[in-house]
Amino acid sequence: MTTRDWFLFISTLVIGMFTGLYLYFTTYVPAYISNPIMQDLVTEEAPAWRATVTAYGGCQMMGECPRYEVQANGVVRYQVPALRGEAVVIEETTLPATLVRQLDTALSETDLIAASRATEKTCAHWSDGIDYEIAVDTATGSYMLDTCDTALTQTSSLTNAFRDVFAYLDDPTGYVPAAGAPRGGIGGYIERRLDETFDYDE
Repeated sequence: MTTRDWFLFISTLVIGMFTGLYLYFTTYVPAYISNPIMQDLVTEEAPAWRATVTAYGGCQMMGECPRYEVQANGVVRYQVPALRGEAVVIEETTLPATLVRQLDTALSETDLIAASRATEKTCAHWSDGIDYEIAVDTATGSYMLDTCDTALTQTSSLTNAFRDVFAYLDDPTGYVPAAGAPRGGIGGYIERRLDETFDYDE
């Protein structure tokens, strides 16, 4: 290559780089990076909540009790219950949409601050039953709940929802949504919109 060819090659490369930088800062950044819609989409990628649920009580007599971590997008890491001496197995799966909506509803309707307050009561694991320790992380804070040590009850919608996740993980093919769980599809959407618009209890 001649000196002239090298000069044309290098000048073209430099001009191309400066043109690319100019377009990036004058077009891409204002249109995408600073766009409120794009910022909302980036924010929505992060799970709105995360919960770690651990069962304890009668199941400890046989070995390791089950536990799982679930995110708002339905992704679950499940520690399968194991007998004493058996290796701990971690499985990853995704919950059905109906069960995710049940968790969303239960979390939104539960006063997590009140449910996390320490209290004294009769506990299920005292008589070989099962209690649940639940750590919930949301955008507003982190909460430690326990069906034995805090105000969270065994019959609350939140406990039932997390218990239903255990039922699904134990037998996905035989899982049946609990009565009263939010419906999916267009029928469920219409039902939820009507409930939001009209108060049928009056």
